[in-house]
Amino acid sequence: QEQLFWLLKILGHTMADAAEGEMPMIPESLLALSSAVQPPEADPLVVASEKVLEYANLESKLIRAGRIDHTLSPFVAETLVWFLQRWSLSYLMPNETYYARISVRLWEAFGEKTKSGIQALELVIDKACANILDWPHSFEVAENTAILLYEMLKSTKIRVALPRVKSWWKLLDAYNKADNSIMRLLPPTLSKLVQAMCHALAEG
Repeated sequence: QEQLFWLLKILGHTMADAAEGEMPMIPESLLALSSAVQPPEADPLVVASEKVLEYANLESKLIRAGRIDHTLSPFVAETLVWFLQRWSLSYLMPNETYYARISVRLWEAFGEKTKSGIQALELVIDKACANILDWPHSFEVAENTAILLYEMLKSTKIRVALPRVKSWWKLLDAYNKADNSIMRLLPPTLSKLVQAMCHALAEG
């Protein structure tokens, strides 16, 4: 678990610049690296992103299987949420107007018009659903997850794509029905989740 923690931390700090009040950006040096890699060689940024998303999917499955106490570390889960927030603001459906250059392979992997981009968004939202709806008593994980949703839904491109994501409708349904999983959230977490939902309804 400690190795996972440090791997996520190192990847998060390496792959995206700090936000510092603005939208986190993919570093220019990494965009140049991604652009320079030619098929059949794999793009290291795409590979690293996909591996973390695969782990996020695994965590979601373990949570729903009830293997929380035996397998999962809330500390690592919080770090994963931190990574997903930093990564999603930079890589998930990126806004090409922020960049002097773009990497075709990154945009093909995570752009808003691609099937793989929607799949990546589905994995992130599904992880958020698992953390909030299926992991009782992990209040810090839930709070950080609500912040993840709040921050990533500032992106117009993500908001536009969100109706195509089944997990998002599951989360909305739980809120509308005042499900126990929603009602047990601490007030600051519930407030941030509602703010995220309001972001989702905002016009692009």
